[in-house]
Amino acid sequence: MKQHSYSLFPVLFRIVGFIGIGFSVYSLIFNVEYSNLDEAYQPLIGAVGFGLMGLILTTFKGRISIHTDKMQIIKEYRVFGFKLSTDIVKIPPNAYQVLIQRKSKKGRGYIQGVVGFGYNLESCDLFFVTNRGAVRIINTEYKRAVIIAELLKETLNLDYQI
Repeated sequence: MKQHSYSLFPVLFRIVGFIGIGFSVYSLIFNVEYSNLDEAYQPLIGAVGFGLMGLILTTFKGRISIHTDKMQIIKEYRVFGFKLSTDIVKIPPNAYQVLIQRKSKKGRGYIQGVVGFGYNLESCDLFFVTNRGAVRIINTEYKRAVIIAELLKETLNLDYQI
């Protein structure tokens, strides 16, 4: 069994998460008046909220495990060390290649419902290619897709194509 673990959020978001945790600890130590929590509980709720958001940003992880004996790939997503979901992808017995297909998506957002802005997202889909068609493995970013394809190449001896 081979595994690959990774953080779901990019480095910038994890840094923001650590800053949120630091702000939360600072606020809990210096800003919260514990003797007057009956009337002024907002600083406590704010500090706990920043701490939880920071913990979510820093601890949200994904893991891909390849089980060659069961011929399946298990995708797990965890936060705070607890398993949120598990997805199982059966490895087709007649798969001869792994395909990485790049996609460019356009999104549109609005700031306070008035000012519109557009943004581009680039993602990759990984597929097992068989004689009958393709079986989707995962949708992820390009670097992670290549790492997963390399892992599949090592364990299943399947070449990959971009």
